[in-house]
Amino acid sequence: MVVMKNRFLKILGLNLAIILLAVFCYSEGFLGLRPSDESILRAGMSIFVGISAVFAFFYGNFTLLKEPSHPHFSSENLIDLSQARAVLASYHGGRYFGRIADTTSDQLLRLERTMQRAKTAVGAKFENGSMSYDRYESTVKAAQEAALQNVIAMANRMQIFDEKDYARLKNYRNDDIPDEIQEKQIALYDDNLRQLEAAVSANEELILALDTMTLELAKPGEEQTTDPLLEEIHRLTEQVKMYS
Repeated sequence: MVVMKNRFLKILGLNLAIILLAVFCYSEGFLGLRPSDESILRAGMSIFVGISAVFAFFYGNFTLLKEPSHPHFSSENLIDLSQARAVLASYHGGRYFGRIADTTSDQLLRLERTMQRAKTAVGAKFENGSMSYDRYESTVKAAQEAALQNVIAMANRMQIFDEKDYARLKNYRNDDIPDEIQEKQIALYDDNLRQLEAAVSANEELILALDTMTLELAKPGEEQTTDPLLEEIHRLTEQVKMYS
C-alpha cells in the first residue's frame, strides 16, 4: 500500500511538471513558443521542448508504472552484508513481506551498534591480551559472526518470496489450478515466513544478552559476576547458528 501510494504521488508529480512546463513554454503570457515563429532559435526551442515533453511523459510514466524488481543472488553468491541489505531493502513497503524485511534491516543496524558497544566495553574492562580479554573478545566475535551469517541466511530466504505469486495464491479458489496444490504452495510460503520470524527472534535474544553483558561490564567489580551472561551468550550463539 505504501509503495503504491508513493508511486502514485511520483506519477502525479511527473505529469504535473510536464503540464506546467508546457504551459510556461507555449502560453502567450509566458514564453509563447511556436514552431512557426520567425526566430529560428525560438522555433527550434518550441520543437525541442515538445519532443522532450512527449519523451518524459512516456518514458517517465513507463518507468514509474513498472513493477519494482528484486535483486537476486544465488546462495553461493549472497555472501556479504551489502548484498543482504539490497535484498531486504527491495522488499521495503511490500504488502506481504515488507514488514519482516524492514524489521530485519532495522535489526541489522542495531546489531552492528550492539557489537561495537560490546567490544568497547570488553576493551575498557580488561587488559588487551589477558585471559579474560581473550575469553570475552572471542565470545563477542563468535556471536557477531553467527548473527551476521543469520542475517545473510534470512536474505536468502527472503529471495524465495514472490509477492505477486503470493497475492495470486491468496485467491487460489478463483482459478483453475487444483486447490490442493496451491494450498501446499501457501504452506511453503507460510513456513518460510515463520522460519524468518524465528531467526529474527533468535538474533533479538542475542542482542539483548550482549547489551546486558555490556552494561554489567561497565559496573565496577570483578568479571566473575558476568560469567553466567557469557555462558548465555554462548548458548544463544549456538541457537542463532541453527537458522544460518
